[in-house]
Amino acid sequence: MKHLPFLLGGLHAFFVAIVFGSAICNPMRAGLLPMFVFVADFPISLLIEWLGSWMQASRLLFEAIAYLIAGSLWFYFLGYLLLKLRGTREV
Repeated sequence: MKHLPFLLGGLHAFFVAIVFGSAICNPMRAGLLPMFVFVADFPISLLIEWLGSWMQASRLLFEAIAYLIAGSLWFYFLGYLLLKLRGTREV
């Protein structure tokens, strides 16, 4: 259980790599898949989209990198928070 933050962050990174990899390789078939990542990273995704609105070229690649880093950190933080909440309940 102590590896929960790393597990959540790693699973998120894998999910983002698969989703954005598919969208970059075949945009006609999988172009809307990044919307699932937007929903999964909701509080952080608003900031990423706001920063991405300033980009003109290669926006999908920027979003892939931004979601990979910021989203994985977000899920790591959630796992860390769950561990701390669980630790305070066990007295």
